[in-house]
Amino acid sequence: VELATSARESFEAIHDLFGLTQAGSVLGRALAMTGRIDDGFLAIGQARRASDGSDVAGDTVNLARTAALAIATQLGELDRLTLEPDADKLFVPPAHTVGDLDKTVALALASIQQGDAAGALSRLDDVAIRTKATPPYAVAVRSLAEAAVGAGEDAVRSARQVDELRGATYLDRVMAAIGAGLAEARAGRRTEAITWLGQSRDMADDTGDVVAQAVTRLAEATGLSCLGEATAAEALAEARARLETLGLEAPGWVNAFDLAVGATTAHVPA
Repeated sequence: VELATSARESFEAIHDLFGLTQAGSVLGRALAMTGRIDDGFLAIGQARRASDGSDVAGDTVNLARTAALAIATQLGELDRLTLEPDADKLFVPPAHTVGDLDKTVALALASIQQGDAAGALSRLDDVAIRTKATPPYAVAVRSLAEAAVGAGEDAVRSARQVDELRGATYLDRVMAAIGAGLAEARAGRRTEAITWLGQSRDMADDTGDVVAQAVTRLAEATGLSCLGEATAAEALAEARARLETLGLEAPGWVNAFDLAVGATTAHVPA
């Protein structure tokens, strides 16, 4: 948060609108992940407004919109985006602007949370076609999507791939471990499921990301429930308590994790 704040102030001082939007977007995500959720969305909004009327407005606005979508998906609360002034444009697929691949992946995660895991995989296939690189974030989201459509072995394979990719962040690894863990739980492989889900929780706990700490516990509780573990109810209570402290219910994550363990049927929302 401090580094992103300093960067934003520096770009503001030299009137670099593109840099200001980048720094503001990073700051917004950092604030949200440390529990300052309203401040995070405020920072994103300020970054978007800073570009109004500039000659790089298209790129900067897309960066800010992508950041807003990324925050909402990390929270598992897409409904928060309805409060944004350009909410109708946040879910529009990008058109070859700066950050368009990141937005496509964020839209894929949003699709899983809305119940359309097959649609998420289609978006991720598009990412694979459009870039020679293998973005770790895309592979991590793919792991969860594969778990959600019942392709458990693919989900585990994707999760393992993330660990081999240069540039993978803790969030990439956390999400990949969740995808693999829930896929293993769905298959009834208790030891493997508990190991993966425990790894995701431990990785989140090693950071200051209180949202990830709550979300990984929700995933773990979902997996334990799928396995019929006696500790599932206690784990779920802890997860909900952590989410409540942050002012979250995370319905998107609840839906995504239920899909991953086969607790409900994937569908395309109306």
